[in-house]
Amino acid sequence: MKCGYSFSLRAIQLLLILCIFYIPTHTCKAEPPTKIGVILPLTGELALFGEKVRRGIELAASDGQGEFDLIFEDSASSPVKAVTAFQKLTSIDSVKFIIGPAGPGETLAVAPLAVRKRVTLIAISLCDPRFRLYSVLFCTYPAIREQVSSLFAEFGIGRKLVSTMAVLVEESEIGDSYFDLLSTPAKESGIQLVFAVLTVDHNTAEHAMLL
Repeated sequence: MKCGYSFSLRAIQLLLILCIFYIPTHTCKAEPPTKIGVILPLTGELALFGEKVRRGIELAASDGQGEFDLIFEDSASSPVKAVTAFQKLTSIDSVKFIIGPAGPGETLAVAPLAVRKRVTLIAISLCDPRFRLYSVLFCTYPAIREQVSSLFAEFGIGRKLVSTMAVLVEESEIGDSYFDLLSTPAKESGIQLVFAVLTVDHNTAEHAMLL
């Protein structure tokens, strides 16, 4: 299972490349840089995560595949502020491609507006099943259920290679989801689960003491 703070640079690079081909070119005149909006939690409890993603996007955009004008907006981990950021990017900056927001809550708040304005979203989020309602919405993480299935296959669960599994989850909606999804297959495989619920400070990179 991938760490929750990692995200796919390849997915971001693919979006940037697609943006190049999406914009029609009818003349040989040099085109201006492609505007890409980015909505991230740059302040608040997920600011450390947001800053890491920001640096990753800037790195992906600098690989020589095209010229991009990256316009960053702060959601502060708030669905309301994510909507405000979306409105600014689309109404004032006139962007047609947005990377973000981060997380299902912010993404679902913005998605209906993206459909209405025909703006493509690449959410930095787990692929929530509700995302399928929005044709303009894509995500960079596998769904929790897919991650759990991969985990069981990787560690030989069902082949009796593991008898006890400790699970560290944060106190959140996502943490609750892992508990629900792991419990049933573990029971079917005869695996004993030991859960520990942690209160995580997202602005620290040091988690050794928690472990």
